[in-house]
Amino acid sequence: MMTIDQGVALVKMARKAIDARLSNKPIRPDTVELDSLNKNHGAFVSLFDLRANRGLRGCVGDPLPKESLGRLVPRIAVEAATNDFRFRPVKLDELRTHIVVEVNVLGPLESISGSEPLDYVHQVKVGRDGVMVEGIGMKGLLLPEVGVEEGFGSEKFLVHCCLKAGLSPDAWLTGEARISRFQTQTFTEEKPNGRVVKRRMDPGKQ
Repeated sequence: MMTIDQGVALVKMARKAIDARLSNKPIRPDTVELDSLNKNHGAFVSLFDLRANRGLRGCVGDPLPKESLGRLVPRIAVEAATNDFRFRPVKLDELRTHIVVEVNVLGPLESISGSEPLDYVHQVKVGRDGVMVEGIGMKGLLLPEVGVEEGFGSEKFLVHCCLKAGLSPDAWLTGEARISRFQTQTFTEEKPNGRVVKRRMDPGKQ
């Protein structure tokens, strides 16, 4: 479990890294922050545009705990701002005036399986779990808040995760995909460079 102070440090670290890159300055993480965030976790950094009703403006991450949060978060934050193929790169004035930064820290991936549709549906709770689908060299992942924001039930959540992986919508039932669930802690700014809070989600319908 991350403390709120660690969550605040991660969000500020993400914003600082993006600001430095867009200002053509070296990215220099705080040594104290690095020491307190030296555990390996998967993480995602998401950027939201307040001008577009908090619409997504970039999101990049790595679900596997291959490096410390203090190293991972600045790197993926810069990638979310400059290298998410779905969006044009973020501009510096845009970052400072319109963009809210959010960091998801992932818990361990837990493989799930079953022989009947309800076996999977009952193991995925919208609003609590994220899902990752892997199959035939493809991978798709949806964070827990996606199901809530889109109004998905558990079955529809699994279907859309398969589609994101480039698989058939029923790949979660046919055995051509491996399904994992995970939980996250989410820390987000209330406004650009504003107060950082821990985000809580209402469960979706099941």
